[in-house]
Amino acid sequence: MNRDSSWRSLYLYTSIPAIIYCIFVFIFVSESPRWLFLQGREAEAIEILKRIAPIKDRSLKSSLVSHVDIKVETSNSIKCLFVKRWALRRILGVMVLGFGIGMVYYGIPMGVQDLGFNIYLGTMCNALLEMPSYLVTFLVIDRCQKRVSILGFCVASGIFSILCFIVSNYGSNDQEIVIMKIGIEIASLFGACMAYNILLIYTTELFPTSVRNAATSMVRLAIAFSSVVSPVLARAGRRNAILSYGVFGFVIIFCSILTKGATLCDTMNEQEKENDTFVT
Repeated sequence: MNRDSSWRSLYLYTSIPAIIYCIFVFIFVSESPRWLFLQGREAEAIEILKRIAPIKDRSLKSSLVSHVDIKVETSNSIKCLFVKRWALRRILGVMVLGFGIGMVYYGIPMGVQDLGFNIYLGTMCNALLEMPSYLVTFLVIDRCQKRVSILGFCVASGIFSILCFIVSNYGSNDQEIVIMKIGIEIASLFGACMAYNILLIYTTELFPTSVRNAATSMVRLAIAFSSVVSPVLARAGRRNAILSYGVFGFVIIFCSILTKGATLCDTMNEQEKENDTFVT
């Protein structure tokens, strides 16, 4: 509908849903009770705990939470990720993994115009793919091991991406081949979407509470950095698909081997005592 609109109009159209989302977040999302406790705002924290508690537990009394032991670490959380050996290996592992997933997640949709398929319809299909990926994530997240799930979706995404390169290089431009290429492209993107969703959940479970926010931010930074590289490769892929779909596939498969499991603790000190190395 907006194919003839200027880029200014497109920016406006895509900004409106984000503004509405922010309004809903401001109205309905509560502040973290743990953060409020750490700031000494115990009364506000208790009120939020009462509000988010199940209906039958709404009678929660202040005396029940006044003795909550919130362990505070004064050390810089981001610094701890790089000075402690187990944390450094773990954060580098998930950041490299995030880079590989992000490269496919952002790069695959940029190359859809080179498949001979309608660019508007292809972009719409890629966008609609996000919704079933969230639903499938919800269904599998508690039924499958996250490490195995990420590995499986990354490998599947990589294989489909490489297949897309093969079909693009050696296939014709017949309608059936074009439909096959867009189908393979969607399958590759779906695998990347699933890996992306599970990775963010997995990251929050890999690190103790005191550094969890910092670790998640670092992973998101690695994913965002891949979005800088992806357009360059997508552009280069117009001459040879191996420079886009081929590279995307090999990178995500290579990065997926760095996925590891871990035991979890609330603080860095507890984690040091529990486990000083990676747990495979």
